Amino acid sequence: RGPALQNPAHTTATRPPAMPKLVLTYFPVRAKAEALRMILDYGKVEYEFVVTGGEAYGKAKAEGAFPFDQVPVLDVDGERLAQSG
Repeated sequence: RGPALQNPAHTTATRPPAMPKLVLTYFPVRAKAEALRMILDYGKVEYEFVVTGGEAYGKAKAEGAFPFDQVPVLDVDGERLAQSG
C-alpha cells in the first residue's frame, strides 16, 4: 500500500466522521426512492423514512414543502435535497 494509506492524517480509523441526520420522504411504494433506501440499508446507514401521501402530501405540496413539487426528498441535517429533473 502507498504511503498515503499509512499516514494517520489520511485515515478516519481513530476519528469516525459524524454522521448527519438523514430523513427520506416518499410515498409508501417501491419506486424512485427504492434505490436510495437499498443503498442506505446495505451500508447500515441510519435514516428515518417518512411516508407521505393523500391529503398530507397535497397540503405539504401546496405549502411548498417539496422542491420542484415532487418527492422523494432527502433531508440532510435539515437541508432538503431533491431531484431537479
